[in-house]
Amino acid sequence: VLALTEGATFGIWALAFHFGMDFVSDGQCDTKEMFTTIMVIIFAAQQMGQMLGFMADFSSASMSARSIFELIDRKPAACAGDALAQPAEPSTKEHAGDIELRDVVFHYPTRPDTKVLRQVDLRVARGETLGLVGTSGSGKSSIVSLVLRYYDADNGVITMDGRNVADTVPQEHRASIGIVSQEPMLLNRTIRENVAYGWIGADCSDERIWEALRAANAEEFVRAMPDELDTQVGREGSQLSGGQKQRIAIARALVRDPPVLLLDEATSALDVNAEREVQ
Repeated sequence: VLALTEGATFGIWALAFHFGMDFVSDGQCDTKEMFTTIMVIIFAAQQMGQMLGFMADFSSASMSARSIFELIDRKPAACAGDALAQPAEPSTKEHAGDIELRDVVFHYPTRPDTKVLRQVDLRVARGETLGLVGTSGSGKSSIVSLVLRYYDADNGVITMDGRNVADTVPQEHRASIGIVSQEPMLLNRTIRENVAYGWIGADCSDERIWEALRAANAEEFVRAMPDELDTQVGREGSQLSGGQKQRIAIARALVRDPPVLLLDEATSALDVNAEREVQ
């Protein structure tokens, strides 16, 4: 195959020079024009051949880009009007934090035949602490997602302070909730910036950050670091241990003192003493 390809290439060169010299002999062009034309044609053909080798990658990239833009353009079902265009700002309304689920039924959009929650009734009053206990996949994290309005329930009602969360602007609703998930995500920034990320409004003061770290039992190890609040946590918190990452995430949730605090196995990486201190 290689010999055939190389032979065809040199054959094309030979034909090009043969016909080129005929044009020069007939006075239709001079030698310079002949060489220029031949070189342009040959190198253009080579580049076109190389481009054809990328057609499969181009097709794959086009399909991927189409999927990405479809995802960007998709409007979430759990969205009230133009809620996505509204920035999350502190609400002027005081939230007590009373949460109630009444006859809630839910399934994930990707699993329409699997009911995750069936006729769930639940009430948590202000100041109460409620723990949800169950096997893996029993719907504990799903309840958290519904309270945060990442999804809307198929049936039933979820209220906060007597207001149906399905009628709220998601950003405003979530501004009154602190959340620490199973896998805390930290920014590749300083401890100060990671904790302050949970603050809404004007710049968060260092005093408030230290208060949140103290409440999360993280003040001691942060002060032991050479740069304290200016310590870089690394990509996804790679410079911290699992327990330290969780405590930073808890401090981020506590920094604005939300009326509702949701902890989704937020202390799973802490030892017994550290967990007791956080609680």
